Amino acid sequence: MLSSFIKRILNFFFLIHKKDSEEMRKKKVLNILLLGIQSTNCWIIFIYFSFFIIGSPIGGIKETILILGLSIFAFFGGIVIFLVNNYFSNKLAISAFLVLVTILIFLSDTPYELVLGRSLLLLVLPIIMAGFLITPYMSFIMTFLIIFVNILICFINGFFPNFIGLNIYVLIAFITWFSVFNFEKSIEKYQEAYNRESFYKDLFVHDTNNILQNILMGLELFEQDLKISRDSTEDESLNLIKEQIDRGTHFIRNVRKFSLIFESETFLEKLDFKVFLEEAIKKLKKKTEKREVKILIETKLQNFTVMANKFLLDVFENILFNSVIHNDSLIVEILIKISHIQEEGKQFLKTEFIDNGVGIPDSRKQSLFTRDFGMNKSLNGLGLGLSLVKSILDMYNAKIGVKNKIPEDFTKGSNFILKFPEVE
Repeated sequence: MLSSFIKRILNFFFLIHKKDSEEMRKKKVLNILLLGIQSTNCWIIFIYFSFFIIGSPIGGIKETILILGLSIFAFFGGIVIFLVNNYFSNKLAISAFLVLVTILIFLSDTPYELVLGRSLLLLVLPIIMAGFLITPYMSFIMTFLIIFVNILICFINGFFPNFIGLNIYVLIAFITWFSVFNFEKSIEKYQEAYNRESFYKDLFVHDTNNILQNILMGLELFEQDLKISRDSTEDESLNLIKEQIDRGTHFIRNVRKFSLIFESETFLEKLDFKVFLEEAIKKLKKKTEKREVKILIETKLQNFTVMANKFLLDVFENILFNSVIHNDSLIVEILIKISHIQEEGKQFLKTEFIDNGVGIPDSRKQSLFTRDFGMNKSLNGLGLGLSLVKSILDMYNAKIGVKNKIPEDFTKGSNFILKFPEVE
């Protein structure tokens, strides 16, 4: 539960996703920078304060007090900026962050070291950050401000400015501007391509599904017109067409699910396995009401808790659906056995779906859970659904396999075996 909560926090505040807007990306980049600065501040405060307590301050008492004061100021300033960034204004937070970083750099060393010595290159950081966090040209504005402050410090303290260092600031600003400008153009092109692909995908799924539903409505009207003069051949033809439409609708639904899985974040939570299984059985019976389907659940367990998400329902729906459509028996029989097992020192919730369908040849079992499994028409339609099942189970760190119902004869039916890591 704690790990799931941490993942949600990381996802909300720090992880950058392809669907994030430009403002959201900049907000998360600032959050990441603040996290890095806060971590550094904590270490500095701990180290300097520890040496101060034992009576051996690093660099003397004055320097220790200065460093501790700046670190504490940066720590609380970072918290305020974080809150402003996420709950008020990203632009205001970025501006405050750049001001904070610049002030800390200017206060962290002597005037001489700031304009002529070891701290000279630290002022490159605000220049780069301004370009990435605001707009590319802001790197030049920040550069001119830093150069102005440098020259002012030199004038006040009687130093001769380091013009080589100041020119380096301008060069860094140009490189930052060029890099960020091209990076933003690449992001725009990528976003356009992603939006276009999403549009075509949604268009295909939505319109194709509508076409199939319209065909089905037409068939139902046609079936009503033929009630008086209908023979068994017409019945078989209509049932075949309806079955293919149903399979087509199921296929489209699986395509959409694949898209949702790859686009969504894989946050898992404790779920009651049996609730989803019973819901899948209920949906299956509604879809296959014209066939006689007998489903029996056999278990002695009381605890059915697994780490999963909403896609668990699709796992059960696909396996049950395949057990029906790939079944030539007059009565479809599916036995679901649920038990505890231990493998490699770990506890698993084992679920077997044993049916009396057409079965799967041994030569096909290895590649059954991928899309490329050959051209055997008796297996047509299994690939995408079981690929979807495998993708979902991989998210759960669960396993799936298939055996024959009768070991020596695959034509008597299949046994799909799922193993979920068990949780308390």
